[in-house]
Amino acid sequence: MKKRLIFLVFLLVLPNVLGEEWIFNSEHVEMELEISSNVELVPKSSKYSVDYVIANLSFIPRDGFQEEVLSLETEPFTEVENDAVIFRWDEPEEKKLDYSLKSDIRTFNKIVRIRDKVSFPLRDVPEDVMYYTRASESIDSDDKDVVKLGSEIIQGEDDLYAVVFKLGEWTKENIDYDLSTLTESVSQKASWVLRNREGVCDELTNLFIAMNRALGIPAKFVSGVAYTNADDFEEGFGPHGWAEVYFPDYGWVPFDVTYGEFGFVDAGHIKLKESLDVSQASTQFQWMGENVDIKTRQLDIKTTVKDKGGSIGKLISVRARAVKGKVGFGSYNLIEVDLENLKDYYVATELRLSKPKEIEVIGEEEKVILLEPGEEKKINWIVRVSDDLEGGFVYTFPFVINSVRNVSSYFNFDVVEDGKEFSLEGMETLVKENEEEKSFLGRVDLRCGSDKEGIYEYENAMVECNVKNIGNIYLEELNVCLESDCRELELGITQEEEVSFNFKPVSAGRQEIVVKASNPDVSKNSIFDITVYDEPSIEIDEITYPEEVRYKEVFELSFILDKRSKFAPSDVNIRIAPVGKEWELNQLNENRKFVLKMYGSELNVGENNFQILIKYKDKRGKDYSVSEEFSISLVDVGFFQRIIIFFKNLF
Repeated sequence: MKKRLIFLVFLLVLPNVLGEEWIFNSEHVEMELEISSNVELVPKSSKYSVDYVIANLSFIPRDGFQEEVLSLETEPFTEVENDAVIFRWDEPEEKKLDYSLKSDIRTFNKIVRIRDKVSFPLRDVPEDVMYYTRASESIDSDDKDVVKLGSEIIQGEDDLYAVVFKLGEWTKENIDYDLSTLTESVSQKASWVLRNREGVCDELTNLFIAMNRALGIPAKFVSGVAYTNADDFEEGFGPHGWAEVYFPDYGWVPFDVTYGEFGFVDAGHIKLKESLDVSQASTQFQWMGENVDIKTRQLDIKTTVKDKGGSIGKLISVRARAVKGKVGFGSYNLIEVDLENLKDYYVATELRLSKPKEIEVIGEEEKVILLEPGEEKKINWIVRVSDDLEGGFVYTFPFVINSVRNVSSYFNFDVVEDGKEFSLEGMETLVKENEEEKSFLGRVDLRCGSDKEGIYEYENAMVECNVKNIGNIYLEELNVCLESDCRELELGITQEEEVSFNFKPVSAGRQEIVVKASNPDVSKNSIFDITVYDEPSIEIDEITYPEEVRYKEVFELSFILDKRSKFAPSDVNIRIAPVGKEWELNQLNENRKFVLKMYGSELNVGENNFQILIKYKDKRGKDYSVSEEFSISLVDVGFFQRIIIFFKNLF
């Protein structure tokens, strides 16, 4: 049997990125950037005047982690103020006002060296950074479908780098980059991109940022220019948009989902603006005049590479092999790749499998891989050999695994007509054995309270709850219940909602309110107390007194204040008329007996009417009262006693 080496085809399929390896491997790159445009005055009549015209250009290079501005010149000359160049023309004579910026810039192939795991969900993010978790015009992170998708993609992850990486990976693999769509002239919302599954760099970045923000991860939009070898950009550089994501203790980390650069951007990127939303204009105009308008033009941006130097060295090692060294026509095989991160910080890399045309890759030929510090990881491709091969030969099919930084591994396997045919199911089983297990954690935070510290039996109280998903799975059919009154929620990871209930007391006392949030994955109670007051009530019981007394007789009047309510009446005033005897109590906490010693000489001849009057209040100052009346007769009064009583009453 003859041996046929398939090598010519192999040479043709090497990744074209090798021609631009300077982008990834150079330590630094020096470039010249020119930005120019003009403002045209448009008179509305022959008599017009212009006091001034201002062009505020915020699209400018700036010093940063991966970028150093070596020089910056403007025409006309002006200064940089608050991250903008402000061009001003006072009483211009020309109708066409040109302005430009020229800058030499040095960019670096740097990676933010994140050495330690940052736990997810995030806690204690600075308030100024939390600004970048807000939904905005184009980045509608509060869209229900965006929230749900973001949570589903990263379920089971508790490592922030892995979370952000997975969001970028999904966006790159599932959204088609298509310059032929209308979206290149109008940046569409993240929700639109999700529904239509297409867009350009702005749209891909909008969706990526929106899913991060939906998960409580701060992310900002970055505008600038970047090198590309796409046919649509003959000059090599074009306008571009990417993202920066906030990592506590590390700061802002770049992610370019369009280019598959997660945790870094290559040295062909020049950052010119950062913002909450892509819709924020790069240039703003002001003018004051009479009978005149202005016409503006898009910015003309040109970028030229002037120099490059240095080398960043290898970040990873790659070793690849075919699991089956020899297979039959039409068989499946498994390509197994051992990766090792050579650094003590997180590294993300894109790998490409290059293969002969007789081999079909099941899935994508390119994979983006995240490696933890020093991590060794195994990844796989499943391939299928064509069954339309000429018999009588042993075919040796060569392959190469190549990273964007030109780290490669070469291998091959043989194919013969009578070789063993391996099934797709068998290869998928081998892949599954290599997959790492994730910890899926359902957790919910439930905090409830009442709008009132205490209520009366005849009142209702609002019970207000904050429900937040603090686990790493999407929570569906989450029932939040106060007894039988329930609300059903869906909560994405880090999402929270407010729910309220109307609490109706059935009895007085210190009551425990229990609100429960549950579904098959989580169960959480929030317990708090509320005091339900009954209306204060006092009864006057067991009044004892003699029905008849004599002038010189000493007698007792007694009664009991019976506290009938559960809670104590307040500001209790006890008064006995007409003798003017009075007591004050802050609260009547228990039954109290009152005894008053009296003398017959204090009475009038005959029947004397008495009243026990009790006034009191509830916790809110509402007045209540109760009274009892009775009479005592003064009998057997002598002549001189009557005279004394008569004169006593005169005074």
